[in-house]
Amino acid sequence: MEEIRDIGQTLKRRISGVFGGTFLLVWAIHNWDLIYTVLNFDSGTVLQDKILAINKILSEKRLYGLLFCPVFIALVSVFFFYVFTYITYAITYFFKLRVQPFILKRVDRSKVVEKVRYDKLSQQFFQLDNDYNADKAEFIRGRDDNQRLSKENSTLVLNISERNSENENLKNALAKLDIELKGTYDKKLSALEELIKLRDSEIYDLKVNSALDEKEIMPDVLFSGKWQKKFTPAGGQEGKENFTVIDGKYIINQKVFFVFDYVKIFQQDTMIEFSKRSVANSSTLLNRLVKVSDNLYVGVENSNIKVEYIRMK
Repeated sequence: MEEIRDIGQTLKRRISGVFGGTFLLVWAIHNWDLIYTVLNFDSGTVLQDKILAINKILSEKRLYGLLFCPVFIALVSVFFFYVFTYITYAITYFFKLRVQPFILKRVDRSKVVEKVRYDKLSQQFFQLDNDYNADKAEFIRGRDDNQRLSKENSTLVLNISERNSENENLKNALAKLDIELKGTYDKKLSALEELIKLRDSEIYDLKVNSALDEKEIMPDVLFSGKWQKKFTPAGGQEGKENFTVIDGKYIINQKVFFVFDYVKIFQQDTMIEFSKRSVANSSTLLNRLVKVSDNLYVGVENSNIKVEYIRMK
């Protein structure tokens, strides 16, 4: 029984396949007269006549009609079945991927965008966001360094003040001794003078090492090459302009717009201050900047405009 069941399941799988089912259908249609003759159990039909009719059909159709022709027709049918199936599949997906988005875009332009454009804009957004985060982190590091230098500078200024006070006290003591003990305590006076010289030397060293030490440079040295300025007024929208500096002149599109009054750097070349005067109305713009890198300065202009100066490649 188990073998018979396995044979039946095997036949069922064969028949349920594309070719098997098609072949049986074609064979039944092509040999309908043979099937009808075999299954005709009319009481008026004589068995001998029925056998003769079946033999006649078999002899007329032979192997070509019984097997080859149904197999060929079944193969052609399966071929065209798959051809039309994939044509239908191509038409369906063409309308789904091309026609449907076109129609939806025309129906509601505000809510439909092409995926290629969306992916491109998304990539640009993430790139800009990453650049912004990197610049922000660099700015924070620069701000922390500036705060640290400011603390060190405050300490040095306090030390200078203390040493100046001590120096004045020593000078007063020297003058008093000179008046009261003139000619008597020459050695002590000499020692005091040496001490004063030592204090003066220490004060000088502190001033040299002070982070407030500033110097003035040429505008062309600070802004060499091509630069871009981004500016954002308080409560306004961001703007930008490309410029170059030649001979202390601020040039936009080959036209002079400003002339630099001065450029100063201080706090170990990390802070920049410069003033530029408008050629049109002689108004002055004061910029105070922090050096983030050799290619980026950030700060404020006239205390109410956020500015960024970026070196262009």
